[in-house]
Amino acid sequence: MRSPYLFLLPFLIFGVCQGEEHVHAAPAAQPASAHAADAPTAVPAEAAAQGLNAQQALERLIRGNKRFVGDLTNTGNRDSERRIAVAKGQNPIAIVVCCSDSRVPPEQLFDVGLGDIFVIRVAGNVVDAIGLGSIEYAAMHLHVPLVVVMGHERCGVVTAAISGKPAPAHVLAITDLIQQNLVGTTPAPGDAVDQAVCINASAVARTIASSAPLLKDLVAAGKLTVVAVRYDLDDGTVTQLP
Repeated sequence: MRSPYLFLLPFLIFGVCQGEEHVHAAPAAQPASAHAADAPTAVPAEAAAQGLNAQQALERLIRGNKRFVGDLTNTGNRDSERRIAVAKGQNPIAIVVCCSDSRVPPEQLFDVGLGDIFVIRVAGNVVDAIGLGSIEYAAMHLHVPLVVVMGHERCGVVTAAISGKPAPAHVLAITDLIQQNLVGTTPAPGDAVDQAVCINASAVARTIASSAPLLKDLVAAGKLTVVAVRYDLDDGTVTQLP
């Protein structure tokens, strides 16, 4: 039986053969106050992604997080008009790899709407071949310029990974990946779980950025940027990791 997903192949091949540039020139900056930049305003369905490079996309996410923290969340891109617009196609500004934890929904933390971010969620924000394939699809086929790997404070599966006890059933597959990401690191005095969360997120970001053949080449060509961040459960802030 012919696979229903074969229709995607020509698009992927076309993108590879053409070597299409997907980081567009930034639009001219418009003068605005810092307060206005953080204020909740509706974002037009198509203008949200057009012309954004990786840095601009990251700045938009950070501004959205500031609105979230300040209880000034945007109501744009979440209504029936937006739903109808993105039903015809998607043009997200970022790929977000984050934990499945119910306290860290990225659309809310970054104050974005339908079609704005391409989300991959799994406990511990780790990636395997399937996760990498999902990122490749968004980066190559949708031309998304930014990947954000988000770890979070007091992550339960990271806690399990450093506990010294074997995880049960299929959870072991997740803790094994986290433990591999921690190999060769030694926690400093302080919160060992939080340090492991940050080390794990940074390691996952490196894994994505060095993944051959597609993602590594996109990064080398300046078409894809991968960053790691930490989400604070208590104050709601997202902080970029070194």
